Amino acid sequence: MFTTEQNLAFVPTDKFLDTYQHVEKYLAFCKECNNYGHRWSCPPLSIDPTTFLRKFKNMALIGVKVYYEDAFVDSLPNAEEAFYLSGRAMRRIRRQVSGQLLELEKAHPQTLSLGAGSCEWCCKCARQLPEPQPCKKPEKMRFSMDAFGLDLTAISEELLNTKILWKGPKLLPEYHTLIFGFCYNDIPEETLKTAFNNIVIEDVSLEDLQATRHRPVAK
Repeated sequence: MFTTEQNLAFVPTDKFLDTYQHVEKYLAFCKECNNYGHRWSCPPLSIDPTTFLRKFKNMALIGVKVYYEDAFVDSLPNAEEAFYLSGRAMRRIRRQVSGQLLELEKAHPQTLSLGAGSCEWCCKCARQLPEPQPCKKPEKMRFSMDAFGLDLTAISEELLNTKILWKGPKLLPEYHTLIFGFCYNDIPEETLKTAFNNIVIEDVSLEDLQATRHRPVAK
C-alpha cells in the first residue's frame, strides 16, 4: 500500500532551537487543534518548552516520506475516505517508528525521542477524560515535535531536503511527511545513523485498514 524513504539530519541542540523554535507563533496554531489540552504529548506541556530540550547537546531529525501506491490512490472514492485511510496508515507508521526509538532510548541512556504528532498509545488519553488523570503509559508517551513551537516546514525543507506537501493532483499528495526527533549527548553520529537506517516500517494492506474502521488503533 505504501513505501517509505528516510532522510536524516544532525545538529547541535542550541543552534537548532535558536534557528527553528518560535514558541509564541507556533503554539498559537496548536491552540486551534482538538488535541490542545487533551493529550499529554501536546501543549500546554508540563515542562518549559523553551528550556527542556537544551539539556541535550545534540538533536537528530528523522524524516519519513510516505509514498502511497498508485493503485491505492486510484481506488479512493472521495476525499473523506482518503483522509480516513491515509490517517490510519500514518498512525500505524508513527507507532512503528516511535516504538523502535523507545528501544533505542533503552540502549542509550540519557536520550529522548520526540513524536511525529500526538501520542496515540492509548485509545483515549487520560487527559481527555471528564476529570483528567495522569498519563497511563509514561514509559511510552513522548512529547510531539510540534509541542515545542518548532517551524517544522523550515526544518523539513532546510535540514531534511523535503518539501511538506498538503495537496496533489489526486486525492492525496505525492507523499506525506513525518518528522521525529532524537535528543542525545555524546553518541557517535555514525552509531545513530546505523540505528536509524535499521528502523523497519512494515507495510499494511488496504483490507487491514478497512477492517479496523470500528476498532481503536491502540492495543
